[in-house]
Amino acid sequence: MGDADTTAETLLVVRISAPKPVAGLASADEQQFRLDEELAFIQSLLAEAGECRASRVSGDELFALFPSGDAAFVAAGALQQTCSEPGRSPTLAHLRLLLDQPGPAGDGKPAAAYLPDENERQSQLIRQLPPDWVFATSAVTRGLREAFRVKFRPCDAGAEDEVDAAGLYRAIVHEDATTRIASPGLARQTAGLSRSLCLRWRKHTITLRQDGPSLTLGRSEQADVQIESELASRIHACIGYQQTNFMLADQSTNGTFVQIEDTAEVCLHHEQIVLRGSGVISLGRQISHGRGKLIYFSMNA
Repeated sequence: MGDADTTAETLLVVRISAPKPVAGLASADEQQFRLDEELAFIQSLLAEAGECRASRVSGDELFALFPSGDAAFVAAGALQQTCSEPGRSPTLAHLRLLLDQPGPAGDGKPAAAYLPDENERQSQLIRQLPPDWVFATSAVTRGLREAFRVKFRPCDAGAEDEVDAAGLYRAIVHEDATTRIASPGLARQTAGLSRSLCLRWRKHTITLRQDGPSLTLGRSEQADVQIESELASRIHACIGYQQTNFMLADQSTNGTFVQIEDTAEVCLHHEQIVLRGSGVISLGRQISHGRGKLIYFSMNA
């Protein structure tokens, strides 16, 4: 297959089908809420994997950027296994997974430039794929280490014409090929713990519990955490407990800046992030320019 490039950035594209109607969830909004929750769960699992550089949800698909094909393949297999464990919803148990190079081939742009809004090619391709397999383009497959590359086979001639024409390879990932993102044993242990997130700003303190309602942050008097700032939206962001993590979701005009422990500051714009340990949140401006309008958080088990 030629020289393998084991350092090429790789997109892991995940698609889940719309959930089947559930008794008591009659409205389209409620069905969409279920879909959004499941995508947020997948996003949190990938964040815990450690090598995911960035991720974005678009509709019923998720795009995650990894430093190499090997890292993306390991994450895909772990995600497939974790989501198929007993008790998961049928939509999580049958994921469509695609490994591809970011962006239009050969245009010279940096890979990360495609994560925000230029994934039309991958989106069209993954809609043609059957569930329960991990698919990869030939370019990604060539770059995998030998132990992973031999698990892929060309799509059967005459089967799934569009998939075969795209030159894709597919594999079923087994336990010995991957490491788990989340241990079922650990998940069962943490399920019995009462976790909470403490938020502090100025002289105020509020505690968000895993079984409690979500909290809103913004400059509106109706926000649970009110920050008087001209750069903050009325309802700027929200924090809630989803599956196994506290998640902060930005829904603002100017973005939400977050620094977790000693990691680099990140800016979210209509994106979400897993909150862990302790850190700082700033609405609409960099943390270094917060000038007393910062929100501090810390996790309690």
